[in-house]
Amino acid sequence: MKKVVFTPKAKTMIPLLSFFILFFIALGFLRYQEVKETIEHEQDEFAYRISNAYQQSLETTFKFFTHRGLSCMTSKTIKEALRDKNSASIRNQLFTFMRELRDENPYLQDLRFYDASFQPLLSFNNATFSSKVIPEIIRGESYATFSVEPQSFTYNVFVPALCNNEFIGMVEFIIDAEYFLEYMNNSLGIQSTLFINTDFFGIQTENLATIDNFQLLSSSLPTELQSSDVFHNLSASSQVTLRLKERTFMAHVFNVLDAEAQNLARFVFLQEITDYDKKLMYWMKKTFAVSLVFILLCVFVVNFWFNILTKKLNEANKKLQHSENNLLLINKNLETRVNTEIHNRLLKEEEALEKERIMIHQDKLASMGEMIGNIAHQWRQPLTELGSLFIRLEICFEQGILNAQELQNISQKSQHLISHMSQTIDDFRNFFSTHGSVSTFSINDAYHKSFHLIGAALRNHYIEVSVHEEETLFIEGTQNELIQAILNILSNAKDVLIERHIKHPKIIVSIFKRDKEKVLQIKDNAGGIMFEPVSKIFEPYVSSKHASSGTGIGLYMTKNIIEKNQKGMLKAYNQDAGAVFEIIFL
Repeated sequence: MKKVVFTPKAKTMIPLLSFFILFFIALGFLRYQEVKETIEHEQDEFAYRISNAYQQSLETTFKFFTHRGLSCMTSKTIKEALRDKNSASIRNQLFTFMRELRDENPYLQDLRFYDASFQPLLSFNNATFSSKVIPEIIRGESYATFSVEPQSFTYNVFVPALCNNEFIGMVEFIIDAEYFLEYMNNSLGIQSTLFINTDFFGIQTENLATIDNFQLLSSSLPTELQSSDVFHNLSASSQVTLRLKERTFMAHVFNVLDAEAQNLARFVFLQEITDYDKKLMYWMKKTFAVSLVFILLCVFVVNFWFNILTKKLNEANKKLQHSENNLLLINKNLETRVNTEIHNRLLKEEEALEKERIMIHQDKLASMGEMIGNIAHQWRQPLTELGSLFIRLEICFEQGILNAQELQNISQKSQHLISHMSQTIDDFRNFFSTHGSVSTFSINDAYHKSFHLIGAALRNHYIEVSVHEEETLFIEGTQNELIQAILNILSNAKDVLIERHIKHPKIIVSIFKRDKEKVLQIKDNAGGIMFEPVSKIFEPYVSSKHASSGTGIGLYMTKNIIEKNQKGMLKAYNQDAGAVFEIIFL
């Protein structure tokens, strides 16, 4: 079998055309769905109107005849005749009333009266009818129901007659059920059909449509559409689509049930949707035609541009061949330039690392100077006490009152002070130790160790420090580094408070949990950070202190320690009368 070989043009055109065809098919389908959904929405709205109109027809009819029944029962003569069971008097009194009612509603078939025992009393049509006991009537409430009798399907409205709150009888209005077909036709202009249950009605006609044991009783459809096979697809469902010759209807079925839930009849209201089907078919054809035109136009445009592109590619190939030697020369020079650039970048990186090392060294020197000052503060009181002990020793010796007990007391106090000074040296030596390892420790403990190193300096300058610890918070990291960071912030706060001569200097330390964050907050009342934006204070060589006392790298190194080494976050902002620094861990 010979293998099919596609030209470059065919290889390009086939996928493009396939894409456009699929695109317009999808576009057409979406448009079809949009029109279909619009039509279905309109149909649903009309179905809702049909349901409302049908319910309204029942309510209107019930209210109308209830009102007429109560009006005729207000007559004292009618009440006396009903109490006396005088049917002749009732007929004479209501003859004109009955004629007026039939003028108002030609579908009124009969007007019947019952006595207080629900026994038949009078029928204006002289029809034979049986007694009916209706509990709602006894309670003084009007009542309505559909009724199927042999050769009759009616809507019956019962109205009670009361005299001094005493039940004396009732009146029954008999309305032909075909009234509701005309009501729906006049209200919405729709075709209506009534199917009756032949088990109750008792008559079957072969040439009329049937649904199971329900036969067509009345219809506003043309005679040729009332044949027995027209409604063969119609079931007891609430909505069914029917095709009657060249017309399409949406059938809305309403079942009529009696008090025992027996299905007496079915109202079928037919909403013609022939125009909807035509509209849907129109949009399908229009979408197909538009898609075909666009596909042909795309074929023409793609073919045209492909020819132009092919021509330009050929010209470009010639230019490429002509400049190939130039490219070889450029490639040779490029390698040299790349090597030079790499060398220059390595030099810049080394310079940056060297600057970083210098900054770290400067920070260490600054920290050492700070720590020497802190050691001086820590030793000042013990040295004073040692001096006083030596003076006391000399005075006791001169006065001849130096005994063994006094010498022992002075010796013990001296040893205690020397031990305390030695411990201070150990604490500061541990602080400068570079062998800190990663471990789990509490933020609270790290803060207290930091305060131990700088507490004497803070007290010496009468700076009040208040600590609020909601709970003990544990993190994982290097404790010495966190201590150094906390110490830097405390030292910075101390220097600013002293430099700005704050009358009542204060530092507030809070350790708490905020959502999932573990926060160490340090707040002062030194007037706040004077830089805009505030985050600029973390840049290297930027300092809020006087040039003689600040290097500008302390907070920069602190931020590096927290965010790079400890995997936390350092924030600064102004609040109330001072600056707030927050060390945050997740």
